[in-house]
Amino acid sequence: MPEFGLPKCSVESSKKGGLSTVVKIIISVVSCLLGLAALLSFLYFWFLRKKTKDPEAASLFTGNTLLGPTYNNLLHATDGFSSANLLGAGSYGSVYKVKVLNLQHSRAVKSFVAECEVLKNIRHRNLVKLLTVCSGIDFQGNDFKALVYDFMVNGSLEEWLHPRLNIAIDVGTALDYLHNESGVPVVHCDLKPTNSMTSSSIGVRGTVGYSAPEYGMGSEVSTHGDVYSYGILLLEMFTGRRPTDETFKDGLNLHNFSAAALADKATEIVDPTGLLERQDDSSSSRSSDDHSKNETQKVSTEAVVSIIQVGVECSNEMPRERMSISDAATKLTAVRDKLVKARM
Repeated sequence: MPEFGLPKCSVESSKKGGLSTVVKIIISVVSCLLGLAALLSFLYFWFLRKKTKDPEAASLFTGNTLLGPTYNNLLHATDGFSSANLLGAGSYGSVYKVKVLNLQHSRAVKSFVAECEVLKNIRHRNLVKLLTVCSGIDFQGNDFKALVYDFMVNGSLEEWLHPRLNIAIDVGTALDYLHNESGVPVVHCDLKPTNSMTSSSIGVRGTVGYSAPEYGMGSEVSTHGDVYSYGILLLEMFTGRRPTDETFKDGLNLHNFSAAALADKATEIVDPTGLLERQDDSSSSRSSDDHSKNETQKVSTEAVVSIIQVGVECSNEMPRERMSISDAATKLTAVRDKLVKARM
């Protein structure tokens, strides 16, 4: 106002200030939107990558032809993972006619990778052959991992116990291979009847449990633990009693039960349907004029005692006092040879 000697108001300056504020608001909004878009993009690609097949597992078989079947292939092969095709279940997955990992378990993926790493390096006639692996997503977008093994048409040891001694030897030699001949010792950790598979030729090929007592006290897994499980398996095979039998209580277990019978009752605890049945081949079904029935019975009794003894020594409570798996397989082979000779 001139009459007061004051300068005129600057309208242009005021407008500039107003425009500057609008620009700042626009820039802030755009920046927030761009940041949000970047975050959403990151989360999307992270989620997508997580749902694709595990690169670590896939890389284990680089150069091989193992990666092949899809989730859809296995879904149809198992009739929608029907219970009719379920062979058994373990800590980290279920075995249909493929092994499907339960990825809800926090250690299942680690187990999958470890099993792939081990199986790509081992070859043995008494171990089930790994045909291929599948690592991807199912129709719900969930992680899906499976190991496809050669199918053993005669099922598991739990279903096929004839001839038992041959099976026991085959499982023992397979464990011996894993422990002593495969480079780095491989510990199975879960040896039990349902994990010992039989082929059409009767020989065992185990997805080489009865847990060793030291595992319950937090000890590291070891080959000694596998030997314990093998001993319990052996005793179960030839006594027909499971370690979980309801008769075992108040400190009595399959090991103690069998050890107590060794002195003079070994033949009394043997499953009457099993061990000393004759082999299917004609040579084992012939009686020899050189051996009397009494001699054959004597050899059979000695065989029973020897087999139970091996089972007891393998399932000793103290890990270091257990028989080695190689010694166990050697002793059982000697028992079989003696039985065959007595029947010729």
